Amino acid sequence: MTLKKKPSSRKSLPHRKNNTKGPRSPAKPLAKRRANFRRSDSHKKPTRPAQELSSVRSDKKIATVTTTTKNSSALSRSDTANLVGYHPILSALDHGYTFKKLYIQKSLQSDKQEFLIKKCKALNIPFYFEERTVLDTLAHGTLHQGLVGELKKGPQIKPDLAKFLTTLQHRSDQATSYQSIIIIADHITDPRNLGALSRSAVFFGCDMIVLEEKHTAPLESTVHKTSAGASLLIPYHISPKLSQALSTLKAAGYTIIASTLSTHPAVLTLQQLLTQHSSHLAKIVLLIGSEAQGVRPHLKRNSDLHVKITAYHSAPVNSLNLSVATGILLYALRNAS
Repeated sequence: MTLKKKPSSRKSLPHRKNNTKGPRSPAKPLAKRRANFRRSDSHKKPTRPAQELSSVRSDKKIATVTTTTKNSSALSRSDTANLVGYHPILSALDHGYTFKKLYIQKSLQSDKQEFLIKKCKALNIPFYFEERTVLDTLAHGTLHQGLVGELKKGPQIKPDLAKFLTTLQHRSDQATSYQSIIIIADHITDPRNLGALSRSAVFFGCDMIVLEEKHTAPLESTVHKTSAGASLLIPYHISPKLSQALSTLKAAGYTIIASTLSTHPAVLTLQQLLTQHSSHLAKIVLLIGSEAQGVRPHLKRNSDLHVKITAYHSAPVNSLNLSVATGILLYALRNAS
């Protein structure tokens, strides 16, 4: 018995054509291939040499570093200033400062705003009503109370310290009992501390505040607001290094007095300073350090005297806020006679 094959369920595939290529054409000459390659790349933009690219990258890197350094210095935004808050703006107007324009928050209405609007009209200062977001941007995050004024001129910056000291010398020659006090603020990075210190310096009639170019709070809106506008009423000198400023002041006959918390026997109390060194207090530099670190060691070594404020014997704290300590020292020095 013969078995029949079952028909396959798979469909028969069509017969494939023979796709084999014929013999390869002979290779083109090398010179012709190079010419074709150059023509195919002619549409591309020429690339810079690697050396040129590396110099461009390094230039960009240097530019970035320079910008960062500039923005972190005490000179940032000090040429023109945005003054915020009622009292700083009013103080600036009362002392002859002029504004380019005054911005007022739309949703706020108060007697203080109305008073400033009348002053602006009398002084021909343009004023604009803006949304709060606009004022927030202009104030750089400082609380502005709905008022931001753009000054035509910022704080008083005296680049030539020696020339300024010559002017002070002429002033002291004309006055019989003139006491010159200059403050050096070492590494004051908190703008509120710098603003409060500036206010104390103006209150006690200091001639100047010396700051270091780096590691110092910028002279901007927070400083002006904390000082209630007093930061616009005193000259500043921005020094590359405070040691250079100390040398210039020493050469001009100033006595350098550094404040400290040290209990070293050579450190004077306020009473000892006023009684034992009264003849050296006609021209004074008061050196104030930050609350965290105090006066740096190399500046202490260049100081003539060291003084401390002694706490009450049972007081549970042994230090004061920077501006409070500065105020106590300035009061004592002004009443040295």
